[in-house]
Amino acid sequence: MNLALFHTVVDARIIIVTPIDQVWAVLTDLPAYSEWNPFTPTIEPVSGAVNTKLIEIGNRMRIRAKLGNKLRKVVMTVNRFELKTHAIAWEFNFKPLYWAERVQLLRKIDDFFTEYVTIDNLLGPLSILIRYLQGKNIVIDFGDMCSALQQRVENLDI
Repeated sequence: MNLALFHTVVDARIIIVTPIDQVWAVLTDLPAYSEWNPFTPTIEPVSGAVNTKLIEIGNRMRIRAKLGNKLRKVVMTVNRFELKTHAIAWEFNFKPLYWAERVQLLRKIDDFFTEYVTIDNLLGPLSILIRYLQGKNIVIDFGDMCSALQQRVENLDI
């Protein structure tokens, strides 16, 4: 089965009037998500003694995420963490039926402006159903998260 036939993407982006390193500090402070993130209010380690501020590839995280009108728990694995490019991602793997990857990227526009991009890559036969049932909600929720991140970092006293 060619899973690429079942690939769908949902994304959102926002320009934040804050230097990239300050946005990155907020984005990678997982324990503080409950203070500002309406889409993913909780992320905690599943196994091993890990400092959740130090995200490492291969770490499994229990994530409470808004799916539709409910918060649901799912276990995901960190598959990307790049300090130089300001990128982080985690994935859920239920292949061949479904694979999801949540990517968050920062792009420096200049010393004072940062672009934040969040992307959900959905792959597998179930991705079409999930996009059909939840796609509109995910777009709305991603927009809410973008706005919440913007508000959080632009109002920090640093």
